[in-house]
Amino acid sequence: MIEYHVVPIKGKLMMSPIKEQIIEANRHFGWNEAQTLMDFNNEHSEYYCLVNQDKLLGYVALHHILDEASINMVYIDKTFRQQGLATELLVFVLNQLSQRQVKNIFLEVRASNHSAIHLYQKTGFDLLINRKNYYQNPMEDAYIFQKNLTKGDQDESKE
Repeated sequence: MIEYHVVPIKGKLMMSPIKEQIIEANRHFGWNEAQTLMDFNNEHSEYYCLVNQDKLLGYVALHHILDEASINMVYIDKTFRQQGLATELLVFVLNQLSQRQVKNIFLEVRASNHSAIHLYQKTGFDLLINRKNYYQNPMEDAYIFQKNLTKGDQDESKE
């Protein structure tokens, strides 16, 4: 069993070792360092990080404005995948947002990212829109998912 704790991080309060690891991990999503730093400084940006000592295991990055949130990234380090950490972290984040009166959460995902789609559906997200040929290199569709937190099912993931 991996020991970890969730560290909510907002912008300028970021701890340096974790910040550097997020910058590196965001490259997986095609973000360069400048884009990541700009996101850290965005007043609406929040990161929920799974941390073991100073090691970043994964994170959820989102923007929260009023009663809506948009999940920008869900990342788990390759070494720690397939252990349920993404589900645990996402459920934790959903509960945090629900406590803060967020009503709707949106996210987008490549149509080919089957493991992410499974995660989102398992945690109660519904497919809202299929954006044809949205992504480049390679060209593919984007699925937009939504979760309504007023339904009262955010505390449990679907099995």
